[in-house]
Amino acid sequence: MRIESERRTLPVLRALVVKNWTVKRRHPFATWSEVLNPLLCILLFVALKRFEPDVMVPAGWATSDVYESASAYGSTWNLYATTDVESALNEGLSSAGIVVPKDSKSGSGGSNSSDGTFSATSLLEILSNSLQIPRFYFTETTMPGLLLSLSLQALMEGNNLAELGEEGLMDCALKFLLFGYTGAERTTYHVPNACKGKVVPYKIAITPDTPYTREYFAAALETWYPRIALAPPVKGISLLTIPSFADSHVFFDNETALEAYVTSEEYGTEVQYPKIYGAIAFEEFPQDISTFGDLEGYSIAYSLRFNSTGSVSAVPKTKKPRPNTISKFVPAENTMKYATRGFMTLQTVVARFLNCMPIWDAQSETTNGTCQVDQAVMAANAENDRRLLEQLEKDMIIGTAFTLLNTVKDLITSIASVTLPNVSVDTIPPLSVERLLVPLRMAPQSYHGAGVYGTPTQAFRYAPFFDKIAVVFPIGFVLSYLYLVSRVIVSFLMEKETRSRELMRILGAKDTELFAGWVLAYLPILLLGAMLQTFGAHVSATAS
Repeated sequence: MRIESERRTLPVLRALVVKNWTVKRRHPFATWSEVLNPLLCILLFVALKRFEPDVMVPAGWATSDVYESASAYGSTWNLYATTDVESALNEGLSSAGIVVPKDSKSGSGGSNSSDGTFSATSLLEILSNSLQIPRFYFTETTMPGLLLSLSLQALMEGNNLAELGEEGLMDCALKFLLFGYTGAERTTYHVPNACKGKVVPYKIAITPDTPYTREYFAAALETWYPRIALAPPVKGISLLTIPSFADSHVFFDNETALEAYVTSEEYGTEVQYPKIYGAIAFEEFPQDISTFGDLEGYSIAYSLRFNSTGSVSAVPKTKKPRPNTISKFVPAENTMKYATRGFMTLQTVVARFLNCMPIWDAQSETTNGTCQVDQAVMAANAENDRRLLEQLEKDMIIGTAFTLLNTVKDLITSIASVTLPNVSVDTIPPLSVERLLVPLRMAPQSYHGAGVYGTPTQAFRYAPFFDKIAVVFPIGFVLSYLYLVSRVIVSFLMEKETRSRELMRILGAKDTELFAGWVLAYLPILLLGAMLQTFGAHVSATAS
């Protein structure tokens, strides 16, 4: 029976295919449109590509940014090259295909420092211009730099700062950003009254709230990172003071409480409801107070939690498509976030704490932060200390703060009638240097600079046109096949409307055979179209 069925099916399919091709030959224009529409779509994009020339990206640490004098070549940079905020933003917009107009420099624009006045607006503008962003080489942010960046980000995200007025905004910006007034209410260095309701500080969360995390871990960090004046005092006031760790962290009972707080309505609305920048979540730690600081060791497990949403996320998203294996670009954005936005900083802090194993007094249940493990602390000498302090000098946030103070010192001198020296790592007061070196001497030390950078790439040709049509081309190519799909549907409907399907069923054809007949009839059309599309794309690529 099976052999007889096969002998019957083949002639039926042959007859159906001949019938279907007879129908197709009656509409030659429609048939050729089914074949050529996808090819025409490809040729259209090929024609558009001729308006966007390719860019030859040189070897080394290079980008696709073209020079005005040589528009066909990308830019090559020194490993330690930097850029400012405005240039980085313009480059990002340009890479996305957005034309950035060049601002005309007029006398009315910018800060009003030329007329001898000093406003908070000009301070923020100078700060933005002073921020130097590395392109490829990123130095791990120090803990003082991270604490200072929390103040900077909170001030930049201030709510309706213009309502404070120039004097109120200046008072808020100076105390909150430069003088380190970021503490909670009823503390010595609380958030200035001028900032309340407008600026909400960022904090580092620690969870869970236990004697180990509060009395041992956090207490040790508080001794290592007190308030530190980085600028020489002028009339008894330092123009740059780093907030203390004691004013920069909060506790939560557990991670569930932390998540509930972050998703609550009052989160980030007032000073008493600070924003959470990151969290150190201990998962496994000693419970017995008498075992704190035990040199025989104990099991520790922790995780670092950061915001990975939005355009200003502290860490990149881990749920992403796999990296493009054929892309020769080495994106530095993820490396920059891990190195400069706090992830590596907090990781180093926890590692130093575990390597140091601070002394724990079980009777008073306190610690003074002194390390029990002598091998974890580098010996103090001038050469080693200078190398360790280089991390501060290369710290993006602290270096920007130094540049800001050196930029406005002449203006402050003319207003306050005081002489301000240049600010740098060499001018940090001796007492502050000693405080800074306490954690820097602990392993892991930044003896070699704590730098992170990507590998250089070989020279290659880059076509920015394909990035611009990455979304449009798939849609257009799919739409080019809609006519073919519609013709298939019309063919089935015509058989039903003309009742030719019922006639073929009467003659013995089955529904599966009717469907297979159209599939076999359209198979040559699809194969011919695919061959023409491949040939057209190959010829166009060779010609370009």
